[in-house]
Amino acid sequence: MEIRHKTTGEILFKDDSPTIKETLENAVLMGSDLKGAELSEANLTGINLPGVNLEEANFHNAKLKGANLQGANLEKSNLPQADLRGANLRKANLKESWMDGYLEGADLAEANLSGANLKGAWVQGANLKNANLSGADLSYVSLMGVNLEGANLNGVDFDHASLRGANLRGTSANASFEHANLSGANLEGACLQGAYLKNANLNGAYGLEEANLEKTPEETEEEIASPGM
Repeated sequence: MEIRHKTTGEILFKDDSPTIKETLENAVLMGSDLKGAELSEANLTGINLPGVNLEEANFHNAKLKGANLQGANLEKSNLPQADLRGANLRKANLKESWMDGYLEGADLAEANLSGANLKGAWVQGANLKNANLSGADLSYVSLMGVNLEGANLNGVDFDHASLRGANLRGTSANASFEHANLSGANLEGACLQGAYLKNANLNGAYGLEEANLEKTPEETEEEIASPGM
């Protein structure tokens, strides 16, 4: 099978393997340059490629369930509608990537997701402990039960996101939570100084007494309202 560049169509690697999964594994083994690889619709379920360099690759609608991509370089990669459920993306570089697909139960601890677009993604139960999400778009994302302990959330757009029961302990979150659901969330030791919380649901959230909720001069008195999303 062939692996081509997503825009030029140039053949990046070719072999006689019967599946794209085996072809990709062989390409990595041979040290091929796979920057910008076209891997849309590929079935890569359970693939084991820790540390692989697939910068700017296109994984549109690809199947990556249970894949091991620990420490992989996926900067500026396209992963819309990709299935990454249960995938190991610990310490992966996903800076400025587009990944609005399925990330339930994925391990993204210490991953770099700065500037990434996850708008509308399903991320329930994922591990994002100590991840860098600065400047990322997580609006309308389902983050129920997600572990965000110690994560960098500065500049993140959480507008209309569901963070019900999420762990935000010790996070730095100068972020926008307008209309976000934070009911039952753990905010112990979180730094929310400057966060925009207008119409956010904080019912049942705990650790608020330990969180830094100091408002900026621009914020208004109604910013912390709980309409019960």
